[in-house]
Amino acid sequence: MSIVFETADFFGEVAMESARDIAQTAKKEKVVKCPVCGRPYIGKNALYSHILKNHGDELPEGMSPAQYCFNVRNHKSYGLCVMCRIKHTDWDEEAERYKRFCSPECRMKYVQEAKRRMVAKYGKEHLLNDPKMQEKMEEGRSISGQYAFPDGGSVPYMGSYEADFLRLLDKVYGWESTEIMRCPETFEYMYEGTTHLYIPDYYLPNFNLIVEIKSHENKHHKILAVDRVKEAEKIKVMQAQEKFNYIEIVDMDYSPFNYMIKLIKDCAWEDPEFKGVAKNIVFVPAS
Repeated sequence: MSIVFETADFFGEVAMESARDIAQTAKKEKVVKCPVCGRPYIGKNALYSHILKNHGDELPEGMSPAQYCFNVRNHKSYGLCVMCRIKHTDWDEEAERYKRFCSPECRMKYVQEAKRRMVAKYGKEHLLNDPKMQEKMEEGRSISGQYAFPDGGSVPYMGSYEADFLRLLDKVYGWESTEIMRCPETFEYMYEGTTHLYIPDYYLPNFNLIVEIKSHENKHHKILAVDRVKEAEKIKVMQAQEKFNYIEIVDMDYSPFNYMIKLIKDCAWEDPEFKGVAKNIVFVPAS
């Protein structure tokens, strides 16, 4: 079962009016206990400082307090590649969890496997006739491009909103190009009695997070009416699935995304609200 949040869930009966509201919510830190001595601390940063100062000799060489706490609480000593299921994966200090892929090769195999499943299920001709697929394939259009990351890699984008999201991950979060990819997964939804394909925009593997970038600006009211119906059906599908975390970012408002990243990190800790209840988190705009 998924844990589903709407923007209004955090701010009462109405959706937020400014990024300030969610920023204040995100500042609330939970109490965490030291896995060595059991002493409670408000917030993980305080705990990590305590471990370095008082239990530094307990940390294996080269292991950060975040990785040590993750291993102890989740009974792990390494990460395992979700693709080959053989090789170990590196620790991601930003995500505070192990990476999902052991190598660029397995990362590419994951994308290829998703494409293979998609073509096997729908057929190439069906895919090429799908409007969303056509959009994804039109990366040579003037509104499309490749966002260049400092590590030398690049990630494709469609339009200024997607480019701005990639800029956020680069300039604010300091992520590398390997930490984001075009979403290789496809989902089915119904509209007017016909099955349609939904291909989200991006996938952040280290957070197992699918991201949809949306704009509600500069659209005719009739187009918006149709979009609302389709969006409602897509959201139902994403709420029903239990494999991926999911978030919609609307009109470059990154406050929910910032909170979502924090929430995913916190779910690595024992928390009655999530433990044993949900496999994933879905965060959508208030309806």
